[in-house]
Amino acid sequence: MDDFVLKDLLEIINNLDSVLFIKRDRQIHERRNFENDGCIKNWMEIDGKKSGTVPSNEAYDIAQSMMKSEWMLEVPEDIDNWIAVLCPEGKRCCVIAQDNKTKVVNKFGATINYFQSLFPYGCHVPNNCPSHRKRTVLDCLYSYKLKKYYILDIIEWMGVPYTDFDAEFRFYFIQSKLSEIPGIDKKSAKNVFPFEV
Repeated sequence: MDDFVLKDLLEIINNLDSVLFIKRDRQIHERRNFENDGCIKNWMEIDGKKSGTVPSNEAYDIAQSMMKSEWMLEVPEDIDNWIAVLCPEGKRCCVIAQDNKTKVVNKFGATINYFQSLFPYGCHVPNNCPSHRKRTVLDCLYSYKLKKYYILDIIEWMGVPYTDFDAEFRFYFIQSKLSEIPGIDKKSAKNVFPFEV
């Protein structure tokens, strides 16, 4: 490789910033509503007919709605319209509270863990809104060191999708909902892992 090209590559690598920037809401909306090509849609229809219930790739579809992080290679002109979210070191995942259990899936939709949580539909707690097919879905990051989940974004809350709402509202909404759930930030028998924004 040419020394000149190598120097340019090293300079680019040295200038990368590790802060996670979330693009403006329009770009987030486009990314979340990205349509798969026809081949994948046909596979989903066949899979849904074969199982007769919920398609087996439902967790994959949910995981695809997670926020994608990007390196900021240059400062955009409209940086004032962006929202930056600092992320602790950990593993990205999607937390799904449904049918009185909480399931964690990776970005490919593969199940990582099951446990009890205090989120709506996430455990056997009286008045925890038991309802068939409703769920709460959160885009999270799991810290192995602290054994804690950090909520980055809300995808669905009590069966209502929030992907079309702007980021500022979603951040406010999840903070207000977490403040209404006592003990969500502490480990307990009904809340195996603490959650934090």
